Amino acid sequence: LEVFVAGRNRLENPGAKAFAKAFSTLKSLVEIRMYQNGIKEAGIKELATAFAHNPKLKIIDLNDNTFGEHAATSMSKVLGKLNDLIYLDFSDCLCRSKGSLNIVYELVKTNSSIQELMLSGNEIDAASMTKMIEMSVQLPSLKKFMLSCNSLGSNFNAIKRQYHNGIIDFGTESDDEGS
Repeated sequence: LEVFVAGRNRLENPGAKAFAKAFSTLKSLVEIRMYQNGIKEAGIKELATAFAHNPKLKIIDLNDNTFGEHAATSMSKVLGKLNDLIYLDFSDCLCRSKGSLNIVYELVKTNSSIQELMLSGNEIDAASMTKMIEMSVQLPSLKKFMLSCNSLGSNFNAIKRQYHNGIIDFGTESDDEGS
């Protein structure tokens, strides 16, 4: 099995843990899409462990599940080991500032070949977003970095102007929520 897609199925943690066990055994996955499944921190950590057993993963989409900072950090440690990874969607996963920073840091540290990185809607603050953007220039294959709907508050317009480069997408709406 190379491709697994299970979106909007309410797998939650028990389903994620069961699939993580199967993924660890398969070791052949190239693409995993498990968006909008109500998976929380414990399930995400189990999936991270399973992803490490699938080194040929190119595409991971866990959009709209709930990582939290700790699961995002656990996942970041695995991402650096996935040398073929080109697409990552962790939008609306509440990775928060620290978890999102760790994700970008690990991708940069391992000279990832990531092409599309989606981290919209993760409650990333302005200082962390600035660090992430500055680190992202070290990702030579990066073509799209989605960062809309985060917690930039009154810094949104200034950050958007400063880092407008054709790769980073802040979205079209003012991000004057949160801080």
